[in-house]
Amino acid sequence: MSDKNFTVSTDKAEKNSKVLRRVLVAIIAVVLVFCAAGGGFLVFVADYYHVDEEASAEISRGYTVREVALSDDVILYGAEENAVGLVFYPGAKVEFTAYAPLMRILASKGITCALVKMPFNLAFFNQKAADKVISACKGVESWYVGGHSLGGAVAAIYAEGNSDKLKGLVLLASYSTKDVKHSGLKVLSVYGSLDGVIDSKKYSDNLKNLPDDYVEYVVEGGNHAYFGAYGEQSGDGTATISNAAQVAFTADRIEEWVFA
Repeated sequence: MSDKNFTVSTDKAEKNSKVLRRVLVAIIAVVLVFCAAGGGFLVFVADYYHVDEEASAEISRGYTVREVALSDDVILYGAEENAVGLVFYPGAKVEFTAYAPLMRILASKGITCALVKMPFNLAFFNQKAADKVISACKGVESWYVGGHSLGGAVAAIYAEGNSDKLKGLVLLASYSTKDVKHSGLKVLSVYGSLDGVIDSKKYSDNLKNLPDDYVEYVVEGGNHAYFGAYGEQSGDGTATISNAAQVAFTADRIEEWVFA
């Protein structure tokens, strides 16, 4: 009797051991997949567009404005008390300081600008970045949020959920996947005629999300990358105007629009 019981117990132990081994193998497989994915992600985000310091200096030449670090991830350009403020979300995988020239020119025109550094240079990891800026800068009367490319799309997501805090939305080579048509927000859209990166069909399809009185400008001869100072972008069209000319044109259109 005791031998029989011992045999049954041994069989159960072996079966349990096999099940445990299978579970452990499955867990290890899942961990390896996640590790591989994480490693791939780190490689992906490590390869980004760096600011072109020489181009940035050239575009910014003649524009001397107050620049302060509002925090480790926000640079404030211009006075903390202005009628208008703009929180700017950078494009995907672009070093945020590449947009400093545009911020400096706008600040020289009386617009308080906050340039936000995003985790991994991807704006969707900090969609509510504007909250901190708006809370910190009490002296600004009317706030706008905007951005370039993916940064603009994420700014639109923020705008859709926070229209009560904002006056408008600025989209540079971007579009809104969120419906802000009846939000009460002003919307400005600017893109280059030679942009080779933006999906033109998605741009057109998403115009339905904008208010009927949205304002659109095309930078003739401009491309996708030249809203910032980070050189050429893969897949982009070759601009027939200078980086400085595109940034200056954009700054002029934003100024006219916010103060209209």
